[in-house]
Amino acid sequence: MKYRATIEEALKAWHAIRFHWLKSAESKAAANLLRQLIDSSQYDNVLKQAVEWFTDQCNEAFTYQNVTYSRLKTTSALYVQLNTHLKSAEGPNLSPVASSSSSSVPTTIRMGSSVAPVSGNSSSGLGLGLAPASASGLSLSSSSGVRPIELQIRKYEKLWAKITVTDIPTNKHGVYNYTKDDPITTQQKGSASGVVEITLRIAGKPLEAPEFWVLLGGMVLKSTFGRCFSCAAAAVHTLVHDEYFDRCEVVIMGTKKYDHYFVCVANTLGDIKSGDGIAIDIWQANLSKKPDAYAHYPASTFTYWHKAEIICVIPQSRRTEFRELVKTRNNIEHPK
Repeated sequence: MKYRATIEEALKAWHAIRFHWLKSAESKAAANLLRQLIDSSQYDNVLKQAVEWFTDQCNEAFTYQNVTYSRLKTTSALYVQLNTHLKSAEGPNLSPVASSSSSSVPTTIRMGSSVAPVSGNSSSGLGLGLAPASASGLSLSSSSGVRPIELQIRKYEKLWAKITVTDIPTNKHGVYNYTKDDPITTQQKGSASGVVEITLRIAGKPLEAPEFWVLLGGMVLKSTFGRCFSCAAAAVHTLVHDEYFDRCEVVIMGTKKYDHYFVCVANTLGDIKSGDGIAIDIWQANLSKKPDAYAHYPASTFTYWHKAEIICVIPQSRRTEFRELVKTRNNIEHPK
């Protein structure tokens, strides 16, 4: 197997480990960096230097973008996966002119405001560096200063910007001015609840059923009217129909403090719970005219994050099922 393909397989195996909370900040930073390096060049020079440092094959510390990365512990699951997979790897595809050291390699990846963990007690901060899925058909440039996953989310800004907010907040908490089109949002919520409770016979609260959010989201994108909860549903519906996000955790977040719903995306549920994810709030973005709310990173600094809880997880293993469900509902369309 080709060198970089082997590294990708090792990353997939590491990512599939269920006990996400046991993954160290150093492992998360290393995994994210390796994904970024795979995406940044057709050659393996820098990737090889990073892998050799992480797997204890060289003594020269790996520095990239003026950040020195911590070596992986031999007990690290990522260390084990890399060493195991490398046993069957072909030699790396090196460029004709090899660099003499990692510090002299041209730095083509800009990490934005994020900083990779270095030796010591640093937070991860570099989650969400997924390489683009081939199914997406989109070339994502790492030189833009934005994470690939964030670029993928921002593909849908024009689609989401078409949604008109029907509940306008006032200076009094919990009190809104409703537009003449607001009844549409109530009807859509009732329709989605009816499908979940009557047609699909799913017990429990509709808002805790992934099917509710996916179906409601399709209705919202078709009508282009929504409140905060239905705008969140539109985001869910969009991400479910983009196979790029099949490798990501997608959840609905809710906060009683603000009486508000939004979406959060990350590599793992552990990342979401720690606030190291991307918050998506179509309602806030369209209301305030601040595009940052379409993809706010890290989520822990988002306005509505305080005391927000996970209301519903959209399981990765059921994304194909949800897409098929939408196809059976003739009055619902998925984003083009």
